[in-house]
Amino acid sequence: LEFSQTAPKVEEMLKGVIESCKTLTTDENLMFLLRLMLYCGVYLNAGTAKGWTFGFRLTSLNKFKSLKSTDRKTTLLHYIVKRVNKSHYYRLQRKAGGGGQGREFSSKNRGEEVKTNESKISRLGSSSSSSFVENVRNAVRRSSRVEMAYVESEIKQISQSISLLKISINEAAKSGNPYPEKVTEFCTYAEERYRALSKDLYTAHREFAETCRYFGEKEATWEEFFATWDLFFAEYQRAEYDVKRNIQNALRLRRKQEYEVQRKRAKRDRERRQQQSRKLRDSRSPRISEMVGSDMLASELMNEAFDKL
Repeated sequence: LEFSQTAPKVEEMLKGVIESCKTLTTDENLMFLLRLMLYCGVYLNAGTAKGWTFGFRLTSLNKFKSLKSTDRKTTLLHYIVKRVNKSHYYRLQRKAGGGGQGREFSSKNRGEEVKTNESKISRLGSSSSSSFVENVRNAVRRSSRVEMAYVESEIKQISQSISLLKISINEAAKSGNPYPEKVTEFCTYAEERYRALSKDLYTAHREFAETCRYFGEKEATWEEFFATWDLFFAEYQRAEYDVKRNIQNALRLRRKQEYEVQRKRAKRDRERRQQQSRKLRDSRSPRISEMVGSDMLASELMNEAFDKL
């Protein structure tokens, strides 16, 4: 019963570590993000000894949130998120065959085209529910909870348990009271599972070592390595949320301003139509002074006629 619970659990952990290593070294979004972060670092360090660096340590990932703007409202990580959203929009356009991104903005409608693209990018950033690094973070998050020492000890314990079981089977066979056939079959099955787990453990160590060399890092425990990535992805997604909220607020303010402009324009048009209607009505009806004068003349004539009677 213990073997049936331990073996699948360990196997799932090993598969997760292998998958995380492969994802970190092959995910296109992550490679694009790291390249952009390197460009930003080179630009900010221009003129210094670090101005022409060709990479950075993983410990530097979480420093991007510490560099804030002059107004202390945004960080370098927020800026990178904005650049990623913009570049990601153009990449989607090229993949979809949207065109137009390779041509120069030399037409007379350049301002309108740029404004339209910015509006589309804003809607992309505000309406997208998935994170740019969601896939890689889901893989890394599971591996950050896997303790390398625990997995190795569990596999070692399985090996020792199988060895003790084999010894017990052999002694029982020599004593003339052999175990049931099901026990022998289970021992064979357990040995196969153990060999598969040992192979997965070897593959996990190999993939992890290659991943560490790929990023120029010294080998550490699995949980330490993947926890660094998980923390960075958490901060990046938090920055994505901030940028998304700011975009939504800006769009909401823009819609409010557009509504106010339209309301004032409609009010002016309504007042102008009312004024034109009054002028037209006044031009068609007799003046008040003429109406008053005609009434007084009629009254005098009637008085004279009564006097003569």
